[in-house]
Amino acid sequence: MSTASPYPSKVDRLGPALLALLLVAWAPTSFAKTAPPPSLAFYVPSKALPDALLEIALQARASVGGEISLCKGVSPPLMGRFTLRRALNLTLRNSGCGFVLIDHTTIVIRKPASGARRPGQGEPQAKDLPPSVTELVVTAGRRTDIPGRLPFSVSALSGEALRARRDRDVADLTGEVSGLTTTNLGPGRNKIFLRGVSDGAFTGVTQSTVGLYVDDVPVTYNAPDPDLKLVDIDRVEVIRGPQGTLYGIGSIGGILRIVTNRPNLVAYSGSMVVEGSQTTEGGANSAFEVVVNAPVIEGRIALRGSAYKERNSGYIDDVLAGRSHINAVSRDGGRLAFLAKIDENWLVGGGLTHQSLNSRDTQYALANLPRLQRANRVAEPHDNDFDEAFVTANGQGTWGSLALSAAKLIHHFNSRYDASAAATVALGQTTTAAFDDAKAVEIFTGEAVLSSPDQGRLRWLAGGFVSEGETVTETSLQILGTGHLPLYGERRADRVGETALYGELTYDFGRYFSVVAGARLFRFDFDTISNVTQSAALRTFRGRDHASGVSPKVSIRYQPSDHLMVYGQVSQGYRAGGYNTAGATGQLFDGAPFRPDREFEPDELWNYEVGTKLAIWDDSLRLRVAGFYADWKNVQSDQFLRSGFSYAVNVGDATNLGLEVEATWRPNAKLELRAAALADSPELRRGRPIFQSERTGGLPGVPSVSGNISAGYVTPLSHNLKLRLEGRANYVGHSHLSFNAKSQDLMGGYVTGRLSAALEARNWSLTLFADNPADTRGNTFSFGDPFRRSDRYVTPLRPRTVGLRVSADF
Repeated sequence: MSTASPYPSKVDRLGPALLALLLVAWAPTSFAKTAPPPSLAFYVPSKALPDALLEIALQARASVGGEISLCKGVSPPLMGRFTLRRALNLTLRNSGCGFVLIDHTTIVIRKPASGARRPGQGEPQAKDLPPSVTELVVTAGRRTDIPGRLPFSVSALSGEALRARRDRDVADLTGEVSGLTTTNLGPGRNKIFLRGVSDGAFTGVTQSTVGLYVDDVPVTYNAPDPDLKLVDIDRVEVIRGPQGTLYGIGSIGGILRIVTNRPNLVAYSGSMVVEGSQTTEGGANSAFEVVVNAPVIEGRIALRGSAYKERNSGYIDDVLAGRSHINAVSRDGGRLAFLAKIDENWLVGGGLTHQSLNSRDTQYALANLPRLQRANRVAEPHDNDFDEAFVTANGQGTWGSLALSAAKLIHHFNSRYDASAAATVALGQTTTAAFDDAKAVEIFTGEAVLSSPDQGRLRWLAGGFVSEGETVTETSLQILGTGHLPLYGERRADRVGETALYGELTYDFGRYFSVVAGARLFRFDFDTISNVTQSAALRTFRGRDHASGVSPKVSIRYQPSDHLMVYGQVSQGYRAGGYNTAGATGQLFDGAPFRPDREFEPDELWNYEVGTKLAIWDDSLRLRVAGFYADWKNVQSDQFLRSGFSYAVNVGDATNLGLEVEATWRPNAKLELRAAALADSPELRRGRPIFQSERTGGLPGVPSVSGNISAGYVTPLSHNLKLRLEGRANYVGHSHLSFNAKSQDLMGGYVTGRLSAALEARNWSLTLFADNPADTRGNTFSFGDPFRRSDRYVTPLRPRTVGLRVSADF
């Protein structure tokens, strides 16, 4: 396990700051001239006009709104290099529709004024239109569409929005999306939850409740969030509710999908970001990012690469060890991708992703000590290394479209805990001990999806998925200072494999109604081998089993216009079972109180949902409201034995009744207001006596109320310069760490936020920002050391952090 300090040296701290000052001085003069509209590479076969417009917006990385459904007929094929305006003109000629480009990433579709005779004539001008909230094009449903037309709960954030609001990783998205929460054990250790579907705060052998995807590849099984930095991202899509039909077992809470920018076949481009900041009661932080796109053969082959380096200071002090700012974190990584156009019908791509994340220590404090202090005998570092290699092939034509992908994932993460208290009790004398937990995950995945043309009343897709993976876990409890004398050790290997066939049908009943029905037939195999050693004793175990079944989904949609949609949906998610193996060699696995079952059972969740998506006031206000009821049977959860070792248990049955709301309002061209909220009532309806869970505890880490409000204001200062102001406030309600409602486990009940002010030109920006500007001191997470359960823990927010960010595009 690496324990190298992630603290930046003085040179590391000063370098980015000096480079930022040079960029500030150089960029305004270098990019003063207004660049012409960029040419983009488009490939859009002939298809229904609304779908062609969505495909153009997707390929141009633009959002779109207006009267899309009023555009009838079939588009001419669009293949080649065009400006966005030229591409839209070619597609819409003789269609009876016009368009307005609000800016280079915002399209509004309008019926032209009467008497218009050619594209562009008689179209409304941007200055004549009321402010409009357009939508980002997504592929969450395995087809190209916008959230307002999808009969399920989905949110999308563009790469430009992520960059403007400085959302760096998944944890930052909790202030943007309703119902998205994460634990706060530390970078590279956290779990993601959606819509209150929480199985507990700890990561063990159970499968994650949220499927994390990069493009079309699942990147976790039962691992914590690798905290991939959101660099060079096209968009992030968040889909709530079980997604068993299209995305497989697991994902019973939903899907979080990070979509990266594809290489551009025709244009050289790049960007650079330099950031420096200071944390109150902490130290200096720095970040650097660079992105480069280069056509190798123009129009045929292109490469795109990104790299980043980030250093965040700690703010927790260990008074026993005499160390300050112990929880410093470093994060380094990058991505390299290629894209090749084989012919007019096929694109082939691939790439590599790497990230290394190193935390010097955990970030909890002790409630009985002064703020931001604790007293440990052993440091608790964490390393999290993530690697991915992937290849893709996409083809489309009059026959439909076919998407092929294959990927290999390698994910290693190591954690250490202070086990001195447990070793002292076991040995009857004061000693210093550490518990090390190292996991190595390797997964291969392959998938094929065939879709029908986006025309006619009946549309379908069919897919096949296969995955094979192995997780090797090595744990040890050892005395330090005596040649690392081992007291306990386990080596466990879990082999898992999934094979699935799935399909989905969409049928339009008349003009306004449609039904979507889908199902996934799956088989899941798992094989566990464990060897536990304790002194001279040895315990071995091997277990094999499989699970198979069908995950269905049905939804009904009523959409009389592009401005209103009402839907209802029923969907099911499923997680397979597994085995418990950890514990002393005398550990019994009989399911008695405080003793685990040898095998924990599968669980399943049924989600019943109704919702509406509404655009009013000339599309200046978009509103999404969804009510849901989740019925969760035989809930799996990772927990800790009294000895500190982890195990999985079926805690009982749970339900959650809730209402979520998201709204975006643009009262004028300069101001945009956003709000999101979730109110729910998670409840454990049937607890298991052997687990001694209480119905009053709800579900772990799930507040009954949470929400956020944010605002963005943009105004021109001159012909080439504008001012952007961004601010947001997040409220996190009260919740408990565990299924038992104990007062010392109470957390949440605080408000925090962000503020920023930026000067922006076409090719550069300078941003002054403050995170947690009020220096809120809420408890985000009550878990600390599993081997020292009697102490009361507090996991504070990062204190106020103020900094400067410089970015340049070229």
